[in-house]
Amino acid sequence: MIEILHVDKRVRTSWILRNAHATLAPGLTVVVGANGSGKSTLLQCRVGQWRPTRGEIRVNGKPANRLGYEAGVLLDPPGFYEHLTAKEMLAYYVRLCGRKWSARHEELLHRFGVPQGRIRGFSRGQRQKLGILCSAWHEPEIWVLDEPFTGLDGYSIELLWTEIARALKTHAQHVVMVLHAPYGFPAMIHQVVRIANQTIDFVGTRQAFARQVLAERGGQISSMWADVLSRHHVPFTKGESPTHILLDLSPDVLTRAAACLLESGFNPLIEER
Repeated sequence: MIEILHVDKRVRTSWILRNAHATLAPGLTVVVGANGSGKSTLLQCRVGQWRPTRGEIRVNGKPANRLGYEAGVLLDPPGFYEHLTAKEMLAYYVRLCGRKWSARHEELLHRFGVPQGRIRGFSRGQRQKLGILCSAWHEPEIWVLDEPFTGLDGYSIELLWTEIARALKTHAQHVVMVLHAPYGFPAMIHQVVRIANQTIDFVGTRQAFARQVLAERGGQISSMWADVLSRHHVPFTKGESPTHILLDLSPDVLTRAAACLLESGFNPLIEER
């Protein structure tokens, strides 16, 4: 269990987080919010890179800054020794943890398509893939990913989702990641944390978040979902624009709508026009 306990973070005279409070259950937690809302700051406090100005973050009862090799962290952007090759960089982390290089580590580099040259010549996407491997090679119990999809192509995005699903089934108690709209909103998400107005303003399940978004939009969604709602007998009316429809805002209707829309690929992070 991860406990975010009334965390404030100030940089010089600017407050980035104020009274952020949440309890994260095991599974995949995605942190969402507008650019500059404090998502990365929360993760940096979570992994002990930054100290909260007030409050604390605890993981299974331990202060976050006392975690060891049971945690794996991808920061944005990932940092490397530029003169090394990808294999040398990954081997550095392996040996730093007192482990021996093995064929499994070679396979990881191959599976993610990380090139063999020196890191100084890597593209943003190649650096990102290496950063993901350096955060996950030791199969951590707690895997923290800040902006993990940045620079990745479509194949690599799917591969990362597959790796996250595998980690949750085999070794990871928690995966916590910053997520933006273009990268999907899959069913494996266990919990959503939203940051707005310098604090955590929503914590809940994937379905509860979709329901919250529908309510905040006044029940207005794109008319492209009309057939889905009709098939599931969810009532709606036509909106003022032919491109939109309106849901009844009663709790039962919103709950039913959220469930069937998510099943059909609805992404509540996308602003529908």
